[in-house]
Amino acid sequence: MLKDGFKDLVNQCLVSRNLIGSGNPNSQILFVGKEGSNQQDGREKNINDNLDSWKNQMLRDEPPIFSYSIKQFRTGHTWRKYQKLHDYIFENTDKQGVVFENNIFTTEINETPFKRTGDAQKGVNFTEDVIDRKSTFFKFEFIQNFNVVVLACSNYIQNIGIGGEWEINSIFGVKWEKEYNTEHNGKKYRFDTHYNENKTKLVIHCRQLSGSTPEKYLQDMGTIIREFIQFSKI
Repeated sequence: MLKDGFKDLVNQCLVSRNLIGSGNPNSQILFVGKEGSNQQDGREKNINDNLDSWKNQMLRDEPPIFSYSIKQFRTGHTWRKYQKLHDYIFENTDKQGVVFENNIFTTEINETPFKRTGDAQKGVNFTEDVIDRKSTFFKFEFIQNFNVVVLACSNYIQNIGIGGEWEINSIFGVKWEKEYNTEHNGKKYRFDTHYNENKTKLVIHCRQLSGSTPEKYLQDMGTIIREFIQFSKI
């Protein structure tokens, strides 16, 4: 059965025509990427297809089941990285392919798909659209109720600090706690942790999970998320 908060979100997005995302809406973990890569279909078709899919799913009133062959995705594809992070969170050693969406919900900061981030940021309405989505869609109760949020979208959202806006803090009701650095081949890969006051919500801010993202980086993040879940008993 789909939870009521998600049904409310679907109904609101059917009116506002906003991208929802994919995965299991009954999960407690949300992955947020920069934007989808299905540029050929364009923004409107991607949003409409996503909304139609969830509208039909609401009639069945149950989360969909996901399973894709790992061969469908190139080595650096975001979904391969999501799957590896999933496996470290859940200590999954049964390699069934790309199945992370059965335990995780995903969405994007930018609704317009692009193959490359640089091209996305050159879009005519990029800044306005991203600001609007952060101030509306990400304030919905459904989004706010996730216990674990991985913001794998780099500079699309940020806590700037002195003289700047602490976006992550204000949007998700958390405070920055610690910076982590994973060393790999002489480079440091950073991610930051944020918690709410009673430590029932963890928000991680990191780079886009694609390309040459080191596996140790995903392992370090996965360990922190797993330990948080175990400690908070969500």
